Amino acid sequence: MRNYAASGQQATCTTTLKTALGLTGGTTTRPAIQQLLIGTSSTPADNALTWIAQRYTAAGTSTAVVPKPLNSGDPVCIATAGQNHSVEPTYTANEFLFKLALHQKASHIWQALPGCEWVLPATASNGVGIGALSAAFTGALDASIVFAD
Repeated sequence: MRNYAASGQQATCTTTLKTALGLTGGTTTRPAIQQLLIGTSSTPADNALTWIAQRYTAAGTSTAVVPKPLNSGDPVCIATAGQNHSVEPTYTANEFLFKLALHQKASHIWQALPGCEWVLPATASNGVGIGALSAAFTGALDASIVFAD
């Protein structure tokens, strides 16, 4: 497997889940998410956010992000990524891979233990979305992932 990275942003957080970054596999690939980095780039304030990583069955509408190979000699990634969703993905109910309450001033890195990566199915339009919601915060959400494809 080859390793890739993708970063995305959601311009505005609200009281409902807003997806900052989505990773979508395909029928010929099963990407495995190894690392997740989350935070905000907005002016620091005292706000709480709930960050979520959740499986989806339709990718929604977003701005394309081209995953970059960590080894410059590797080919273009088969999986696709998207940021700043204007139409949210169709999330699978209760398929949370990650849920964390985090202060706006804090950033967080999640690292998979070997063999515990989040693996996407080899099914068209299926993937994992990373985003947040907040009762008070309305700024930008930032997310990055490292994955094998």
